[in-house]
This record gives sequence, structure tokens and C-alpha cells, in this order.
Amino acid sequence: ATLQQQQEFGEMDDSIKMSPISEGGDEKRSQDSGLSPQQLKTVRESTNYQTGRVISEHFQDEGEMKRQNKSSDDGPVDTKPRKKRLANSGNETMHPEFKDLIETGRWGKKISNTEFVIVFLLLFIVIVTVIGTVVYFKRQTSTSNLEMYPTVSPRTPSPSEAPPDIPAELQYDAIMVVLENNTFVDTTPFTNLTHSHLEGLADDQSQPAILRAMSWILYQDPLDLPQNHPWLVPRFALVFLYYHWDGPSWSAPSSNWLTAQQSCDWEGIICDGQREFIRELFFDSFGLNGTIPPEINLFSSINSLVLSSNNLTGIPPFLAIGSLPALTILFLNDNQLEGSFSAIAGDLRASGTLGT
Repeated sequence: ATLQQQQEFGEMDDSIKMSPISEGGDEKRSQDSGLSPQQLKTVRESTNYQTGRVISEHFQDEGEMKRQNKSSDDGPVDTKPRKKRLANSGNETMHPEFKDLIETGRWGKKISNTEFVIVFLLLFIVIVTVIGTVVYFKRQTSTSNLEMYPTVSPRTPSPSEAPPDIPAELQYDAIMVVLENNTFVDTTPFTNLTHSHLEGLADDQSQPAILRAMSWILYQDPLDLPQNHPWLVPRFALVFLYYHWDGPSWSAPSSNWLTAQQSCDWEGIICDGQREFIRELFFDSFGLNGTIPPEINLFSSINSLVLSSNNLTGIPPFLAIGSLPALTILFLNDNQLEGSFSAIAGDLRASGTLGT
């Protein structure tokens, strides 16, 4: 009934529809319109609702017109969802990597196994290089600190803290094995002797040179070489020559003999470039006294033996000299030697130099 009444009086004067409610106003309007007060109230409520809806729609239409007018200046309005709009526009102007990020959630193309291995190796190389550089500079810094503070030095241990000596028995046995296997060495002086009998004999000039040399190696050598050291026997042989030729009386400097220096640093001893073996015995004008001992054969590595211009006497041990496997140069001139050099002269002239 209300809708029907609203339609019948829809063309009512706007002043009646929109006029405010006031005392006595409804009676007059009821008379003018032919409606009862209750019907007039119902029409007013329905009219107010319709008016509000029309106003709301009016403002909505006005806002839409403004948006369309603004869009006409900027371009056509795209009402599609944001993500879909970005994806469509990416097909034309968007960078492929951004497109992958939007569509798949992953940046860029998929990395292959080969590329992964290469990247891993590069990272590994970089890490190793950084660690090596840090270690190097730390060592350099430590070295610099030591040079900056030269007064700081390792504490010298007291005699009671010194490392234990190499057992003399082991050194003795190692040298004796070599001596006993050399046919040119006379080991008779060692008969019925043990290493303990040799202690203190190095300074006894009445003892054979070979016993004095063994005593010095076992009990007085500052280097105290172990029994398996490659220089143990050559050093013993040099000490033997020193005592045999009366080293303290030499005219050439011999002060560095029987010291803690390496054997290659002793006067007259010439070693190879790596200082692994004796290459030459150079005793020219040393003031040597005595004979040339057959124990010279212990120097199996020498290729040159120079004994010229000394006070050597007797018959040289030609067999012992001639048996030296590497010898190519021999100088024995300007001595008081006896005998014939024919036993070795031919071999030496053919393979090297002979000085008489």
C-alpha cells in the first residue's frame, strides 16, 4: 500500500516532499493533499529514502566522471588487477628478469650445475687466497716484531737443561763399520778397545792419529752428529788428517778446524754447491808434515787432491790414491816423496791431470 501511495503521489510538489516537519504543518498538508496524517508521514519517510539514494548515486556518478576525465588526459583506464596488468605490460617493455620475478617468484634464469660448480670453485679460490694472504702478513708482522726488538732472544738453556748427547757407542759402531770395510785403513789400534777407552785421548799426542780422531768425534765435537748422519764419517776422516799432519803446526790458517763450524767451512775443504759432500782437498803450501796415509781413501767423493808445496815424505799410497773412484786431479809436486808414479800415472793422465 505504501509503494502504491508513493507512486500515486510521486508527482507531488517538491516543496511538500522536502519541506521540514513543523507543528500544525501536517494538518494543512493533509488537507491540501487529501492524505491522512499517517499516510503523509509514510510518504515523507519513503521520499526521504529515495532522495538520499538519488543524492548518493549522483555523487558516485560525479566521482566516476572525474576519474574518467582525468584518465582521458593520461590515457585509457585499465581496470584489470595490478599483478595481471604488470604481467601484460612486461611482455612489451618489462625486462625479462623482472617478468620472471613477477610470474615465478624467482629472479633470473635457473642456474645450471656447471655454472654452480664454477661459482663454487671461484669462491673457494677467493677464500684460500684471503686466508693465505692473512697468514703471510701475520708471519711478516711476527718477523718485523722480532727485528724491532733485537734484545728479546730465546733463553739459553743451562747445562742441566741441554739435550742429551748422542750415545758415543752408536757413533763408534757406525764409524767402525766403515773403517773395517775399507781395505786401506789399519784398524789395529782399536784392538781390545771400546768407545769408553777413547775418552780423553784426543789431546794425547802419544796416541795414534786415528784414536785421537775417534776420541774427538765421540767426546769433543760440538756438533755431536748422530750415528746415521751422512757427514759423520767424512768429518772423522778430516780430523784424522789434522792430527796425522800435525794441524797445530800448519803455516796456513787452521783456526777454524775442530770447531763447531760445518766441515765445508774448514780451511782447504771445498764442497759441492749443495754442501752434500767434499769435492776437493786443497792443501797447497799448508806446511804439511809426515806421510800421505792410506786412509786418504776414505774421501771417496773427491775429484781433486792438491798436496803440492809441503813437507811430505815417504812413498805415497798409490793404490789407495788410485782407488779413489772420482779422482781426476792430483798434485804432489814440491815435496820429498819417494817411489814411482807409474802405477797410477797412466790412469790419471788419461782421465784427468797429474802434477809431479
